[in-house]
Amino acid sequence: MSLSYFSPAAAAFILVWFFAVGACVGSFVYCALERSSEGRGFIGGRSECRSCGRKLSPRDLVPVLSYIFLRGKCRYCGEKIGAGSFAAEAVFGAAYLIIAAACGLSLAALENIVLFTLLLSASVSDLRTLTVPDILLTSPFAAVMTFWAIAPPNDIAGRLAFSLIFGAAIYLCALLTGKVLGQPALGEADIACFVLGGMMLGAKKSLLMLFLCSVFGLAEAAVLRIGRRKPFAFVPAITAAALIAALFGDAITDRVFIIYQNFGGW
Repeated sequence: MSLSYFSPAAAAFILVWFFAVGACVGSFVYCALERSSEGRGFIGGRSECRSCGRKLSPRDLVPVLSYIFLRGKCRYCGEKIGAGSFAAEAVFGAAYLIIAAACGLSLAALENIVLFTLLLSASVSDLRTLTVPDILLTSPFAAVMTFWAIAPPNDIAGRLAFSLIFGAAIYLCALLTGKVLGQPALGEADIACFVLGGMMLGAKKSLLMLFLCSVFGLAEAAVLRIGRRKPFAFVPAITAAALIAALFGDAITDRVFIIYQNFGGW
């Protein structure tokens, strides 16, 4: 159901609700990955300030808002708080909001939320440690197959065939590039994300994803000032490109085709 069926106030409330849920999920994901990387359990135990060790109260843990109102500092000792959790909360919240705005209240919205929650979690892990846990690589494939069982697309065979060809082509390009550079050009997680993209998006949208993630990857490298031979997290660029292609791919590719025709295309 499109949000246009709701009143402006109701639609705004729904979008804010999706943002809030996404921010909470982002907060949990960041905390879980952070604790796991340190060998700690992420289910139990209250959060605490890393500087003074003070246990944080619920008002200190409101996603996005607490960081803003506290100006990025601990309420108790005044030391700066890392912006990683805040960034994860904001990105997850924005992703949920965009999905809700594009898909409304529908099975497609649920599918995209599940898939991109997993991909964004993989992105956070890649940014933090340049590694992605196996569970975050296999879960999206399981999610895609589950949703296919519920509502199978018309071109399952075509998507499966294209995803394998697409992944193989990316792997060969990465292999050749790695030989030239003398180091791996893409990691296993990157290749897996491209294969997943082929399954999720099909041929046309996957090619758009490939173009966009190249642009985003270059922008990420420029912003973070990463040298040519220094490895960096590429899963976030792939995830951002896949999100845009999944939600707006048809509109973008149709527009490009119209522009091409107007400039003398076939």
